[in-house]
Parts: sequence; C-alpha cells; structure tokens
Amino acid sequence: MSTAFPPPVCFIHVPKTAGTSMAALLARHYDDRMVSRSRLVFDLGADPDEARYRLWHGHYGVGDIAPFLPPGTRFVTSLRDPVHRVVSLYHYWRNVDLAFYHHTRETDPNYDGVMLAVGCQGLDEFLATDDPSILREISDAQTRYLVGSLLEPGPVSAEQALDRIIEREIVVVRQAHFASDTPDAVEALLGVRPRAAEVPHLNTHSYQVRVTPAQRARILALNGQDLVLCREADRLAASAPARPRKVRSAHGERSRGAAQGRPGGAGRRVAQAARRLVREGLYRRQPVPHPGPQA
Repeated sequence: MSTAFPPPVCFIHVPKTAGTSMAALLARHYDDRMVSRSRLVFDLGADPDEARYRLWHGHYGVGDIAPFLPPGTRFVTSLRDPVHRVVSLYHYWRNVDLAFYHHTRETDPNYDGVMLAVGCQGLDEFLATDDPSILREISDAQTRYLVGSLLEPGPVSAEQALDRIIEREIVVVRQAHFASDTPDAVEALLGVRPRAAEVPHLNTHSYQVRVTPAQRARILALNGQDLVLCREADRLAASAPARPRKVRSAHGERSRGAAQGRPGGAGRRVAQAARRLVREGLYRRQPVPHPGPQA
C-alpha cells in the first residue's frame, strides 16, 4: 500500500540483519516509481536523477548514499548480534548456486566472499581470510555501514557509529527484537503502524551449525566495535520510556501500544534516548571490551 506522498526514507541494509524483510515492508508504502533501483554501492551514480526518488534501500554505507539524497531524508537500519550475523552471512554465501551467479568483482562487491565461502573447507578457513573485501563485510561491518563508505574502508569505532545515529536520528531495528521494533520503526518514519501479521520474514535460511569456542572468539575479535554498538543500542532502547501512541494504523485503527501498558517503542527511540541522555549529561559510552569466547 502506498501513501500519496510519503517522506523520503533511506534504509541502510547491512547484510543478514533481516534487511530484506524491512525493505519489503517499507516498499509497501511507496509507488514503485518512487523506489530507487540502486541496491549496491557500485550502482550509485548511475542514475543522474537519484534524488527524485522517495525510498532507497541497499547495501551501501551512509557516507556512500548521503550525497545522492534530498534534504530531510530519514535513515533507518537494522542491527544483529555479530556472531549470528557473520555465521548467517557465511552460510548464505556458501549456498549461492554458481550456475545462476553471473557477477564479477566489478558488479558485486561481495564477489570474493562468495567465491571463498563456496570453495573453502569450512568456517575456520573462511574466518582466516585476510582479503580486505571480505573483511569489510565480516569485521565490524555494522559499524562501518553507519560511519562511512564501503569503497574507502578505514578504521571505524562504535563511538563514531553512535554519534552518527544521534546526529542523523537514525531509526534502529534490532534483529533480535524484529517483531516489536519493526512496527515502531515504520510508525516513526511514516506515521502508520503495521499489524504484526503484516511484518514479512523474507530471505531466511535454516542451517544447523555448531560454532566452536575458537570460531566464536575469532568472530568477536573481528567485531569488537559491532559488539559494543549492538550492546549500546540495547542499552539505549531500554532507557527509552514507553509513550502512548496517538497515530493511526494503516487500517485506520488507533495504535494504543504503550497506552495499554505494553512496553512499545523502544527500538525506534535509540537515537532519541541517546540525545536526551547527552543533554542531561548522563550518557556514557561503554569502553570497548577485549572480545573473548564468553563475551
């Protein structure tokens, strides 16, 4: 379902964070002609009229897409536990059918990752890579997508990512709380609240894998900043007080949520909670821990 003139929204799609489902839900509120076709960072710049659209969703960093967006565009992203995300990404790439995969390094920034995952002997070999194009996606990728550019990777920190969330008031959906955070996010961005049954669950894959302590330690060593970012997002979401909602749902029904005592709205107020705590002098970022097997 599309609204007459929905606000401009850009979804930063970090791979394997329930992004396909989030993008599909947002797209229901836009006419197809309002949705950009740019899905990868390599696509940006190909359309000289990129700014004419109202919805963007793809695998690019905030710094990559921001120059192409009109003023006032709202950002939204999703975050996931780094261990679960990396393992899910590995299995997603490993199960790519090369008979139907026709990309090259020039058309898919994840080409080398797909080739390694398909051809390696297992997760240990995959995690041992020193390929910069693969490390870009499995080492603090969530932080990197928020802080800067995927084409010019450099050192990033969770503190920079939190600053970006606060500065741009980025709406955050936590994959572990997808069912509750997603309606909150759509309500915050578009002013309509989807029913829980309308939230899609797309591009999900079942796999059985036992992550060894050594593999977990390796993933956490690669994702110390992402670990802090996700924990800070949870902490800020928990600090956001529930507020009664006064908007109506897409079906014209009053959205009551917190007004009925349910703890609604946490996921969509990570940025707002951080800004409030900064103003009050109470916001203290957690120090980056040394990741270990039990972290």
